[in-house]
Amino acid sequence: MIGVTPKSYIQMARFKIILTQLDQHNDADWMQLVNDFGFHDQAHFIKTFKQFSGITPSSYLSLIHS
Repeated sequence: MIGVTPKSYIQMARFKIILTQLDQHNDADWMQLVNDFGFHDQAHFIKTFKQFSGITPSSYLSLIHS
């Protein structure tokens, strides 16, 4: 009904939660995020983050906390 597959919806919801966590903290424990959100490894996390935001997680963190 919303025009995306269940897998895509879950990925978008997970990404939104990750953004919320990054917005609330000045620093990020990348490996903790990788583990908490079920990514295979840090490279998978970065690839997925870039897919949704267009930038790397570190670049995003720099932008929101500058």
